[in-house]
Amino acid sequence: MHSRVDTESVMATNLKSGEVARLAGLSADTLRHYEKLGLLPKALRTEGGYRLYPPETLDRVRTIQGALRVGFKLSDSPTFSRNVEQAERPANGSAEMASHKLEALDGQIADLMALRDFLSDTVTAWQQRLKSLPPGKRAGLLDSLARPLNPTRKELQ
Repeated sequence: MHSRVDTESVMATNLKSGEVARLAGLSADTLRHYEKLGLLPKALRTEGGYRLYPPETLDRVRTIQGALRVGFKLSDSPTFSRNVEQAERPANGSAEMASHKLEALDGQIADLMALRDFLSDTVTAWQQRLKSLPPGKRAGLLDSLARPLNPTRKELQ
């Protein structure tokens, strides 16, 4: 249950959810979602029902945003939640998760490079076909996309 507060000192030292959201560049709904997932501690409540967070909440939200930016997912919870909670201490779980994210990113980069090479070759072939195509004849450029990619590369989706 949320505890309700109404003292001026608590209001002065804590931030309303809207303030935290604005400073972090996210919506108050997102902030409530983080709280619901246990990534943030339960907020204090004013008698008016406003959520109040301690100032360090902003740092935690920024940590969450940074983790999301590099590929962590909220669905990686509870590991994600535990590692955010213990962010000031080394966490082998975080390092292992980051290592897996890096491997996946390397795979995505390799796939994108293969796609880029394939598209570059395709554009070159299309330009040559268009130069040699008699007027009024169908080019069939998109038909050429039915050919398989280089079999030494991972099939792209």
